[in-house]
Amino acid sequence: MTSCQGLLPSTSPSYISQIVVGDSTQLEVLGSGTVQMTLGCINNVLLIPEISANLLFIYQICHSGNGKIVEFSPNQVVIRELHEPAVVLAIGQVDACL
Repeated sequence: MTSCQGLLPSTSPSYISQIVVGDSTQLEVLGSGTVQMTLGCINNVLLIPEISANLLFIYQICHSGNGKIVEFSPNQVVIRELHEPAVVLAIGQVDACL
């Protein structure tokens, strides 16, 4: 999820119209798109103007396709193939929109 429309070159209608955050506030989803990363991309990213930070659904990423490994360091996130960890699918900067 992101509030930064600049991360999504184009958007399409989302199958989700709103989300509910931790304090039970409902936030409108304006669409979804693809975030391009250094290597690869993340699909189905929701555009939510009122969200205060970019969020990754680690469960969704880890269970996509044949499985993924997600590694975080202070400045980046790396997504690898579960069955071939040497294969890097995507590298992104943490807090790229801030």
